[in-house]
Amino acid sequence: MAALREFHQGLAFDHGKLSCGTCHEVGDQRTVHLADGTRVAMIDAIQLCRQCHGPRLTGGVPGQLGPFGPDLNLVRDWRLAEFITTMRTGIDPNGRELSGQMPWRPIGRMDDEELAAVYEYLTHLPDS
Repeated sequence: MAALREFHQGLAFDHGKLSCGTCHEVGDQRTVHLADGTRVAMIDAIQLCRQCHGPRLTGGVPGQLGPFGPDLNLVRDWRLAEFITTMRTGIDPNGRELSGQMPWRPIGRMDDEELAAVYEYLTHLPDS
């Protein structure tokens, strides 16, 4: 439980009346669930990104849960080092601060290899 608290340290979500149980399975910390109730293993948690960034990660769409996240194809214009720095500082390569609703702090706690894998995934998204 201490590791879970540490991972989430510094998060500032503003989802109205939604609670931790909105995403996390109560009693099973290794499982999360999507807005439609679909259970997802933590290893597949990238699916949670779709809650704000849209089903194709090309930006939020009306009617979805959470805040509208931007089109993640923007990461294609970043170098790996810029992506890692952004996830660890909350400041993108253009000097803009990421939203407090974006969980960059726990993502930034991933090691370089894990962040490189996320970067590779995002830079190889199909064209929208």
